[in-house]
Amino acid sequence: MVKVKGPSIQWEDDDSGFDTQALEEAKASDDKAFADLLKQESKGGQRLAVGEKVQGTLSLIGTGNDVMVDLGHGKATGVIDRVELLDEHGALKYKVGDKLEVYVVARRGGEVQLSHKMSHSLKSSDDLEKAQAQGIPVRGKVAKVIKGGFEVTVLGKTAFCPISQMDTKFTDNGAEHVGKDYEFMVEKVEERGRNIVVSRTALLRKKADLRLQELAASIGSDTVLSGTVTELREFGAFVDIGGVDGLVHVSALTHGRVSHPSEVVSVGDQVQVKLLKIERDDKGRPKVSLSMKAASQDPWERVHELVSGGKVYLGKVVNLQPFGAFVQIVSGLEGLLHISELSWTKRVHHPSEVLKIGDEVSVAVKDIDTVKRRISLTMKQPEDDPWYAATTRYPVGQVRATKVERLKPFGALVELAPGLTALLPLSVLKRKFGEAYKQAATPGKELEVKIVAVAPDERRIQLTLADIEEEDDDQKNYEDYLASERQVAEQQKALSNVADAPKVGSFGALLGSKLKQRG
Repeated sequence: MVKVKGPSIQWEDDDSGFDTQALEEAKASDDKAFADLLKQESKGGQRLAVGEKVQGTLSLIGTGNDVMVDLGHGKATGVIDRVELLDEHGALKYKVGDKLEVYVVARRGGEVQLSHKMSHSLKSSDDLEKAQAQGIPVRGKVAKVIKGGFEVTVLGKTAFCPISQMDTKFTDNGAEHVGKDYEFMVEKVEERGRNIVVSRTALLRKKADLRLQELAASIGSDTVLSGTVTELREFGAFVDIGGVDGLVHVSALTHGRVSHPSEVVSVGDQVQVKLLKIERDDKGRPKVSLSMKAASQDPWERVHELVSGGKVYLGKVVNLQPFGAFVQIVSGLEGLLHISELSWTKRVHHPSEVLKIGDEVSVAVKDIDTVKRRISLTMKQPEDDPWYAATTRYPVGQVRATKVERLKPFGALVELAPGLTALLPLSVLKRKFGEAYKQAATPGKELEVKIVAVAPDERRIQLTLADIEEEDDDQKNYEDYLASERQVAEQQKALSNVADAPKVGSFGALLGSKLKQRG
């Protein structure tokens, strides 16, 4: 039989024209470089524990899958999978010299295997069991809410996270976690990876405990911490200070008076706080006390920059007492609006007759006492004072018709204008009407009077009847009346300095007491 030699067949994937020898030489060169680095770093290196978190520097990126990471002087050189260094488009996002934070996941001979993100490098239930045993966190994505918790995708496998293990705080809206990537601790791997349980809470608590240890060093110091307001309650605001929530009590929010935290902060606000103390409750849970007030300057240290005497401010009524109202005029600065400063024309027995808490009022600063830390306020405007320009409006000798307002032991008080009362002495009434003066000067009766004297500083005017001449007894009645009024004013002033002062008595009660003393 004659053997026929057929034509040679060349397949499409033949490597004709491709320099396979050059490729093999390049690969061998990379392998040798890796081997040399591993050999060099393994001499005298400090042994690293599996699961340890370390920092390294990219030292060599070859053509293969392994990338070299320098773990520092005295430690080994590690190897990390090239896949972990790619971005979402498959491009290498690191270069030689870049810093990495990685975990030691295995040691094989002199080689240290590293993982930058375990969710990229670990692919099997064996790897999950290793992560559980070594306490290495793994990254997972919350897929959906299911009965009792969440379905989480971890390393390509489906895991279960109980609702109580998703956060350190109670989770009442599970949907807010869906779609988010978190780190989890592996709690259970059973049935060859078909039953996997993970916990985010365990990791958060571990991080929180480390943070608490750091924070403990700042107690009692001048260290100011930055935080984010996470929740508002009636009694205060919760602030996250780097993985740990602390409470700023409502009394520690500001130097001023606050009835609810929402008056000062909102959820999401960035605030400055000082750490006051760290305690544990009966279940061992940490209780962190914070203060925003301690982290801010006391406004009394610069009160004269913030408030000026004589200036009018729009303030807010924050408290009512029998002797007056407290008004916040600048954040952290309150002034006392004494009951006598509420109205020129109306006799006020309690501030609640004129004001209520929360009212905005225009007030003028009368006085600032930096020693006693007191600010005196008034709602009275000078031009509204019925005694303003009284000597011009009520000249001596003027005759006018008035009505009796009250009949008192010194005489009859008549109203010349709203808030402006004058005295018609008892001696004048008796000379004119004799013992029938009470009927003639009954409250509401009209009398024609003449201005005898005007004393704006004493806020008093002396009268006589239009057809009666003045006598010495009239002046004595007037002076006794002025002395009595001064005594009443002094007693009211003394009472206003007492925080729990009782309601000031009526003019009649005080005058009656004086008459008893004289009798």
